Amino acid sequence: MTARAPQVAGEGAGRTWREAGYRTVAIHGHQGSFYNRASVYKPLGFQKFLTSRDFRPDGHKDGLWYSDQSMTDLLVGELEAGEAPLFAFAISMQNHGPYNQARTLRHPDAWEALTLPDGISAESAIELRNLLYHLGSADTQFARLLGVLQRRERPYMLLFFGDHLPGLKSTYPELGFVDGKSPRTQKPSWVLIRGQGTTTWPADRDIGFPWQLPAELVWEAGIDNAYFDFSRRAGAALGPDYAKKPGSPLAKGLTAAARANLKGELEARLP
Repeated sequence: MTARAPQVAGEGAGRTWREAGYRTVAIHGHQGSFYNRASVYKPLGFQKFLTSRDFRPDGHKDGLWYSDQSMTDLLVGELEAGEAPLFAFAISMQNHGPYNQARTLRHPDAWEALTLPDGISAESAIELRNLLYHLGSADTQFARLLGVLQRRERPYMLLFFGDHLPGLKSTYPELGFVDGKSPRTQKPSWVLIRGQGTTTWPADRDIGFPWQLPAELVWEAGIDNAYFDFSRRAGAALGPDYAKKPGSPLAKGLTAAARANLKGELEARLP
């Protein structure tokens, strides 16, 4: 949930985890052709990519898209598929827009029961109801997945984040934000929990953009990787206002390092 950020900063994450001994799986309840994901995920290091056709026949939609419950079903299935450690990257679709239209919901009574601010317009009301209804589903599945990980009694890390603001075209101008600033200045929502069983160590750090999170995850796992070490340090030095500094030497260096890492050439360029 943030302004646009460089997409290359997290490239090679799948390969990094695979080289560290993990199975690597990506899951997205949309067409594999969207943004050419079916072609690019393998070079990024993912051994398996599950798309909308893999959600069928057991998956179900809640609103316009496949539900978070169906996505979590696939995640749990991958966790139970083998003993090797797993790195899974799952992109939820249930709470994706558009938000300004009626939907066929699995729990319409829960949608109707939501409490909204007084005096908002009909346009904002339907946007907020759609958003909040699906946020509830996301929360439920987050808790479910955390429970599954805890019962396995194996070390785990669970990262949950949004990559951009939802498209609430009526609500933002009408209600604004608590800090009074524009949508593009808002920081992403994220939570990272590391633990084993019911003992957990939630991470609490100031992360400005989603592209910084892969480096944080690698660091938390104790994986030694030159690119992600540089990415983490560069992200901290740039701070949350990266979008204002795209032409700075450090920003250009981060982009160059990401491209070299994607080609497998970074180590050779290091002194």
